[in-house]
Amino acid sequence: TSGSKIDAVPALAPASQSVNPFELAIKVWTTINLTQLQKTLDEQGIEIISNQKSSLISRKELATKTKDFKKLPDDSKLTEIKPLLKSYQTEIDNLTKRGKAAESHFLNLYRCLAEAPDPKPLLEASVDSVISASHVTKLAAENTKLSNQLSRYADYEIIKAKLLELEMKSIENTNAKLKAKEIEMKALMDERERIHTLKEEELSSQVQEFRTIIADLRAQADLAESQLANATSSGEMNTETDQPDEIHVAELELVSNALERSNRRALEMENRNLELRQQLEELKSGSKMSEITSNFEVKISDLERDNSLLAGKLEMVQSKINQSKLLEQETNSSLKRDVEIKNKEIEDLRSKIARTSDYDELKRELDIFKAIEFSIDDDETVSQNNNNNNKQSLEKMLLARNKKLESDLTVMRNTNMELTQQLEKLTQQVVALSQSFESAKQLNEKLENDLLRTNNSDTISIAPSMSGTLLHSKSGMKSTTGLNSLIRSVTNDSGILHIITQQRDRFKLRNTELEEDLRKNWATVADLRKELEALKKDNMELYEKARYMSSYSSVGDGFDNTRSHGESALSPSSFRNNNNKYRDAYEEGLTSFQQFKGRETERVISNMSPMERIAYQFTRMVLANRTSRNLFIVYCLVLHVLVMFIMMYGVSV
Repeated sequence: TSGSKIDAVPALAPASQSVNPFELAIKVWTTINLTQLQKTLDEQGIEIISNQKSSLISRKELATKTKDFKKLPDDSKLTEIKPLLKSYQTEIDNLTKRGKAAESHFLNLYRCLAEAPDPKPLLEASVDSVISASHVTKLAAENTKLSNQLSRYADYEIIKAKLLELEMKSIENTNAKLKAKEIEMKALMDERERIHTLKEEELSSQVQEFRTIIADLRAQADLAESQLANATSSGEMNTETDQPDEIHVAELELVSNALERSNRRALEMENRNLELRQQLEELKSGSKMSEITSNFEVKISDLERDNSLLAGKLEMVQSKINQSKLLEQETNSSLKRDVEIKNKEIEDLRSKIARTSDYDELKRELDIFKAIEFSIDDDETVSQNNNNNNKQSLEKMLLARNKKLESDLTVMRNTNMELTQQLEKLTQQVVALSQSFESAKQLNEKLENDLLRTNNSDTISIAPSMSGTLLHSKSGMKSTTGLNSLIRSVTNDSGILHIITQQRDRFKLRNTELEEDLRKNWATVADLRKELEALKKDNMELYEKARYMSSYSSVGDGFDNTRSHGESALSPSSFRNNNNKYRDAYEEGLTSFQQFKGRETERVISNMSPMERIAYQFTRMVLANRTSRNLFIVYCLVLHVLVMFIMMYGVSV
């Protein structure tokens, strides 16, 4: 099945190509070196993300410079346009470099994967081959079992023919035996009838003899009793009668013993006669020889069957020995391969251990960074952490850090609003001061021109205008009618030129002070703008962290509570507006590539089956950090060593 499935894939095994698609795929994927390719892609991904962050920062700075440039007056734009153009050119160069780097990364990846075969049909073929291998194993076991049975039943045809022959012979022997037995039984019955008749005649004669003897004995007993009855009176009679009684008793015992011996001898002769007659009948019928012959034939057939069975068992044992030798060779070769693989893995692990010799130092630094990153300045939280011996989980630390960030975000928003209001007030003040400065500058120029005309014409007609100018600078620039009246009132004053000179000096000093104040105000405005930009940047970072914390599933409820707590300090409308503003700014900061990547990731995850999602989440959890990856590798190695130990123990047993 695996071969047909592979041949069905035209991309892997065309008709004109004799190369095994598995070998071709292994060769191509070995050339690709997927592990190194993944590491390279990880490094390139990190580089792309860092470039995106730096590009986002430079774009924000460029936008800030552009806004500042738009606010500058026209005469200052000519001097500030060159650095702005240089910044734009630098940003364009950076974007061009990023585009070229992305294109080169894509072309390298395409060059690696362009000729790579599709692994799906190969994996399907591998699955089918594994299934077919298990089926082949079952068939091989069944074949071995049937071959063993066949070797045990190798002499089936011979046994069947001999069995038929034995059945025919047994039938013939049985018929002959039955006939002989019938004749024998008939002769035996006749002989027994004759013996019984003879015995009956003999016994009848003996009975008659015994009857006569008994009658004689009774007569003698009666006679002895009568003699005893008559001789009771004298002792002589007793002595005389004792001797005949003893004689009669001895005679009776002799007669009875002779009778028993004669009966025993007669029975022995009868039995012997029966045995001789049976042997005679057997010799006549010939059944004994046929039975002996049949017994020998049965023994011979049994020996032949045992011989064939032993030959089959010998072949079976020989085949088992050959199979065990082949299996032992395969096991030895597989064990040698496993030992080589294990040695290679041990060398790799040793090299990894040598490369990660500074693991403890890095772990300590990571703990320090975590402590710095998730540090909480609240004394109650610190004391609680000390009481719990620093055994808080990462979720609790993130929740506490989230609360702290939310409170900081609220404070920053309030501070931002206050600084914005102060900036607006200072901007209004700067505008008013700039207007005052411009008017003072114009009046100063006018005064200098008037003074020059006065020196040239030797008149003091400009004095009233100067006085009016000073009065205008101090009282808020009075109307021109007041200046003309003041000029007419001080026309004839001869010492007005000295006063005007002093006022001009005072005005220059005041102008210098105003310029200094204006410069300080501009510096304050620049600082405030920098602080505002820094606050905007901090707000964006806090918004990004808040979005990340809201997406953290394990502390989602806690984040909602802390977010509602942080939002309670502001009005719902202002917080909604600020949240929308930060969300829009954050989404504008995302590149189209990041947006497309996020959409593609969501689409692929939504199309996954539940088992694939579980596998995806498990893979992300394992590959989340170095500790989880190392633990997973150690777990796999321990499990592999345990399985190999169990297999070796089972083989040895």
